[in-house]
Amino acid sequence: MIEYVKELSKKEKYDNILECMKSIKKVENCVQTVTLLESLISSLVTAKYSIMWIYNRKRDLLCRQVEGQIITSVKDRGVLGRAFSTKKAFFINDVTHKSEYQATIDNIDVLPIKDMILLPILDNEDKVKYIFQAMTSCNNLQQFAKSDVETLIMLSEYMHNIDLSSCCKERVDKITPPQRGTKRARYTLQNLRII
Repeated sequence: MIEYVKELSKKEKYDNILECMKSIKKVENCVQTVTLLESLISSLVTAKYSIMWIYNRKRDLLCRQVEGQIITSVKDRGVLGRAFSTKKAFFINDVTHKSEYQATIDNIDVLPIKDMILLPILDNEDKVKYIFQAMTSCNNLQQFAKSDVETLIMLSEYMHNIDLSSCCKERVDKITPPQRGTKRARYTLQNLRII
């Protein structure tokens, strides 16, 4: 099935960014923050998928947390490696047909993708903190353009002070369900381990 996603106006993009930044101040942990940011990235550039990689300096790997598990990837190969080494935002349309694309690194979730845009976020020392990876579905008519890169660069101005380093240190081993009779479902993290 062919897909088309309406692009947001510049005002809508700014509004989404500001709303997301307000929401981030209210969340309780880094996983919720990452989820908000991934959703924001997808909406800004009409991507179907968005992934945020966090650079773990201690282990010298890119990592992210998925359902309580830490997923890691190397930082020196594939399209992700290019984003890490150049520290520049860029897009590649029809990415799966490019020689630098390595599916086991660049599409670790085995998603049906067509185009990819990457945005490294740098710290105050000009070192990579995070890499956003947004991808269109293989059924999407649209392709990424220079304006999408410009939009993400605009977003990066809001992001360099967000600290998500703990996302690659925590692992959730067990989530306890809410107790019966409570009005609000509250989940607690147990057996939090530092890895």
